[in-house]
Amino acid sequence: MSANINNRAPLPIGYHLHEYRIESIFGEDHFGIAYLALETKSNYKVLIKEYFPCEMAIRMSDQRIEPSSDEERENYHIGLKKFLTDNHILAQLNHRNLIRVLELFESHNTGYSVMKYEPGQTLADLLEKKGMLTHSAVMKLLPQLLSALTVAHKNGLLHLNINPANIYLREKDQTPILFNFGSSSSNYALLLKCRSLMENSSYTPFEQYEKENIPEYCTDIYSLGAVLYHAISGKPPIDALKRKGLLLLGDPDPLVPITTMRMDKHYSKNLLEGIDWALAINQRERPQTIVQWGTFLLSQSPQRIFLLRQSLQRIMIVIVIIIALIAAGLGLKYLFTAKKPAKDGNNIENQLETQELKKKKILLSLLKQAPHQTATVVQAITLPVQQILSLEGHKAGICVEACLAFSPDGQLLASASWDHTIKIWDVNTGKLLRTLQGHQDLVLSIAFSPNGLLLASGSADKTIKLWDVNTGESLQTLKEGTWISSLAFSPDGQKLAAEGDDYSIKLLKLSNGSLLQTFIGHENVINSVKFSPDGLFLAAGSADGNIKLWAVNSGHLLQTFRGHEILSIAFSPDGLLLASGDTASQIKLWNVKTGKLETTLKGHKNWVLSVTFSPDGHLLASGSHDHTIKLWNIHNGKLLETLTGHKNDVNSIAFSPDGSIFASGSRDKTIKLWHHL
Repeated sequence: MSANINNRAPLPIGYHLHEYRIESIFGEDHFGIAYLALETKSNYKVLIKEYFPCEMAIRMSDQRIEPSSDEERENYHIGLKKFLTDNHILAQLNHRNLIRVLELFESHNTGYSVMKYEPGQTLADLLEKKGMLTHSAVMKLLPQLLSALTVAHKNGLLHLNINPANIYLREKDQTPILFNFGSSSSNYALLLKCRSLMENSSYTPFEQYEKENIPEYCTDIYSLGAVLYHAISGKPPIDALKRKGLLLLGDPDPLVPITTMRMDKHYSKNLLEGIDWALAINQRERPQTIVQWGTFLLSQSPQRIFLLRQSLQRIMIVIVIIIALIAAGLGLKYLFTAKKPAKDGNNIENQLETQELKKKKILLSLLKQAPHQTATVVQAITLPVQQILSLEGHKAGICVEACLAFSPDGQLLASASWDHTIKIWDVNTGKLLRTLQGHQDLVLSIAFSPNGLLLASGSADKTIKLWDVNTGESLQTLKEGTWISSLAFSPDGQKLAAEGDDYSIKLLKLSNGSLLQTFIGHENVINSVKFSPDGLFLAAGSADGNIKLWAVNSGHLLQTFRGHEILSIAFSPDGLLLASGDTASQIKLWNVKTGKLETTLKGHKNWVLSVTFSPDGHLLASGSHDHTIKLWNIHNGKLLETLTGHKNDVNSIAFSPDGSIFASGSRDKTIKLWHHL
């Protein structure tokens, strides 16, 4: 290293970086420095963001950036990869309220994102001048920011650094631009090292300080909610770290809810309540998607109320005229027709009741059908393996873990997606047979009944739906109090286990929807629920780092397997082993009877999102955030093969019942079917 080192020094004014000349420093945060620059060939201004994480890297005399120590080298390059990945996604998006990335390149041992520049100011500048925003000003900005985040989230891009300084307002029309994507990071060490520079900690939710927590859509929702809190109250909310610390000590939350500030005369009730909702410390207590939150926030506003009042005034005038006509004897005949709608309404109610009874009878009939006979493993997967089909049709990624399911006879494959739908495919031809629509939010989990006649689905809309596989009709909807991110049929097909409130698992009787049992003990989000093959045990893997095993009939907790943050679990076909995939990029195999760790499989470079055993019990397949699928020998722990082909996270995998093929679903919106050569 050169002896002439200046930590965190920006590029010099006038410095030429490719065809760009640095004109001034536009701003900086804990992840990098932004410059205003001039494109010298065509003479137009641009913004350039340089990846330069504070206290983790240093500027050399030749302007290169190097990790500050060997210990920081790995974290530095992880952050650089994320910076480039996020900006690459952003460059492909064309949205008026997202910063436009014009070019992305690596130089000086770091990354640079070149963005379109437009004259204007940041929201931070505006709030510093005005202190607060009026309701009309907020409502002008809010729908545009929600739209921008919706597009970003649909493309797998979280911001994780929303604050007033990262919302830019165009000079010509004050429309907002959300920028500084790619500076975001959930890296725990990086955040803590940069506490001295974290001037925007009021907008950072607690989960971004915890190594174990995974940022989600609701992480961005918290930050934007904090921006709105500032814009309306005139001051930022209290730092989430302080709030959490006081709550852990048993003290009340120090954050004053905005709904208690008597702002309701100037701002809509839904807007104020929506802000308080977004600022919940617990991730699961916030809105879980931008669509969910936006629908609530924008459902009422003073403008709409004003228009409604105008409409009511007009209606009252019409009513007065009609009454006058009736009094004059001109409208008496209409009095006798007023009862007709009520009669028609009764007919509609009767028809709906009849339809529901019909659906109930169909459901009960299908539940009575015996489970499909277990498929004989006649053609187990052998190596090497090749892709035989790629199924396309979903408009968003396949959801994580329990989102691919083969029918018990192996003829059908169901896939669940963040596009709110479930699709059923013919395994032999790859033909799409039907699309199941009815959920109002992300579909997060699916499972075939053991007889193959029903399909259960869980959603972020807090419902479980039971579908007739043959017709695609929704036969029953069970409303729950939380996201249903994992569910499983009991082997007899009469019960369904699903994620419940307060990190519990509910066991439901499907014939009437009644609650049979509640399994408790986890302290964080439950990511995976599985029955043992004989139906005697129920296992659940959680973000609290534990897998818990209960006796189904008694509800007694039998075992707790302690590991890393669990994303996926699977029983071996003989029920003796339990596999778990985690955020530490590892797969662990546990002895179900003793609770002891048998072996740890290492090879993935990122989170293991889905694990499943082959039906013969000899192989384990794993799908990962590193875009690969790996096949493992269970008996010796050897990695047998790594499959590539997906362009994004492999979120869910499943073997066919006879073991001849397996399927993989990805965030890249495709499903691939694999077979041995």
